[in-house]
Amino acid sequence: MRLKPRKFSIDVKQKKFQVFLIFLILFLGYVGFSMVLPMFPVLFFSPEYSFLPPAYGAMHRSILLGILIAMFPLGQFIGSPFTGFLSDAFGRRIMVR
Repeated sequence: MRLKPRKFSIDVKQKKFQVFLIFLILFLGYVGFSMVLPMFPVLFFSPEYSFLPPAYGAMHRSILLGILIAMFPLGQFIGSPFTGFLSDAFGRRIMVR
């Protein structure tokens, strides 16, 4: 006797809602990351608000700004495999806490 594969019946409305929810979460994550980006050039290049010494030239400030902006995606790129391995080993619920 051959078993038939089970068909999961998810209606179209529920599937569209799930896709919408995923895109909403992604959108909010990108908005949260990019909200602070317009403040960085002011902190690096404006003489009134700068936290760097005045001896730093524009080239050094530009390089430091690029490094600062690149650190978050680089951290995600390096840290995602480790958190994925840990969530596979111990469970997602433990990793979220």
